[in-house]
Amino acid sequence: MTDRLAFLRTVEPFHLLPPEVLEEVAALLQEVTHPREALIYRQGETKLRGVDLIIAGAYDTFFYDGQQQRRLPEVYGPGECYGGVSVLLNKKRSLRTVQARAGTRVFFLHRTDFRSLCLGYDAFFQYFTSRYGRLMLDEEYAQLVPAGPQAPQNFIAADELYSRRMAAVELRPVLACAGSTPTHEVARRMA
Repeated sequence: MTDRLAFLRTVEPFHLLPPEVLEEVAALLQEVTHPREALIYRQGETKLRGVDLIIAGAYDTFFYDGQQQRRLPEVYGPGECYGGVSVLLNKKRSLRTVQARAGTRVFFLHRTDFRSLCLGYDAFFQYFTSRYGRLMLDEEYAQLVPAGPQAPQNFIAADELYSRRMAAVELRPVLACAGSTPTHEVARRMA
């Protein structure tokens, strides 16, 4: 248990959580080993049961474009978390295709527990939404990400809007752009 706790303290954004919460999270983690190289998540198809915190080994992640070519490869190594953005903002479907390297070990945290952390700790939740926003500023990334679900289908989106006090809602000037404006350009203007 102390090994799990020490590990959690090194993983972004879990290190932002209070010590007593980290102890509870450590007890919820399930260790999973991928003995051989395997494709474990398919972009836009695989529904994630939760998030993976990589202990050892690595996940090779990428997008397939229209010609089934691998694009924007990214390696998730020890101490990194895969699946948070997908669970929160993509109807639990993996944003990328993920291939686990042989011998990769991960701690798995179920999505209900992960969502509870997002509801209870705003900085934890904002880490994932901010990461997604930064990624969407990259034109190539924005073109490869499938169009997201409507807001009420996304986790927390409807609740967040309707359960806030009006004083807590940040008022910003209205930005307008043509309907043909790429998503990454709209995100850049809003940032």
